[in-house]
Parts: sequence; C-alpha cells; structure tokens
Amino acid sequence: MMQRWPNIKKVRKKILNGDNFLDHGFTRPKVLILLPLASIAFRVVKRLIRLTPSSQKVNVEHLDRFSDEYGTGVADNNDYEDNDFEDGQSQKTSKPPDFQALFGGNNNDHFMIGIKFTR
Repeated sequence: MMQRWPNIKKVRKKILNGDNFLDHGFTRPKVLILLPLASIAFRVVKRLIRLTPSSQKVNVEHLDRFSDEYGTGVADNNDYEDNDFEDGQSQKTSKPPDFQALFGGNNNDHFMIGIKFTR
C-alpha cells in the first residue's frame, strides 16, 4: 500500500503548511464574535464600551457613525420592555417582549465590523 501512495507524506506536508487555510481578511483577530443581527452587534459593542474603564472611554472613535449604521432610532435603554421612540410615540405591537428584544432593532443580517482595543 505504501508503494501505491509514495508521495502521500510530501503532499500532506504541503497541504498542512500551505497558506490556503489562513484567514484572508483585513487582520488576524484573536477573538471572533459571531452575531446574527446588527442590532445585537450594536448591543454587544455598547456593553463592551460600558465595561471599558472610564479612563479609556475617551479613546472611543467613530461612535456616532457606528450608532448611525447599527442603531435603530429607538431610545437605547437597558430594559427592552420600554419601546419608546425618540419623538415620544410609543410603539403599538402585538409581539411579545422577547420578540421585540430580539427583532425590534436593526434586522440586517449581512454585516461585518472590526473593533480594535489598544492600551
């Protein structure tokens, strides 16, 4: 059987050492967070900013652009049951609160975002 596949070790070594399996993105991140919707990504980033020490929050860049692209226009609150719009009108819906918490925001599911943390 070894005579039949004499170059199997060479081929296997070439495949495993090749660059074909490396990420072809902009950078090589240490952590990958997969999220289904842009509204959930918005909440995760807002929570990361809240968890950031106050001395480092000064360095948050492009937050306005991020809010415009991923935000919903709904007042951002921690409790998801309060669905008041910025103009004061309340949202009339027959959907349960858990549905509103999941699908009430930006339902875009084709998005990518990069985050850079520095010291």
